[in-house]
Amino acid sequence: MKYNQREIVLVPFPYSDLSSTKKRPVLIISNNQYNQQFDDAVVCVITSNIFKDEYSIPLLNENLEVGVLPESSIVKVHKLLQLIKSKF
Repeated sequence: MKYNQREIVLVPFPYSDLSSTKKRPVLIISNNQYNQQFDDAVVCVITSNIFKDEYSIPLLNENLEVGVLPESSIVKVHKLLQLIKSKF
């Protein structure tokens, strides 16, 4: 599947005890050339646990090109992950 920069996708995140996973949203920040060339993508974590700090950016429905968020959310730009796209 093709993934593009600025897309929000759901990825499985493990619980802290590793007993199971839960799908969570992430924002793809790696550019499209990178996304086409490699098997992974660089993403930022999105959360509805609103805690204002200097590293979190509000994610508003009016800023989305398509879709809506079920809850008020923030992008945690200090929480970067490199994930294998086949696991999305």
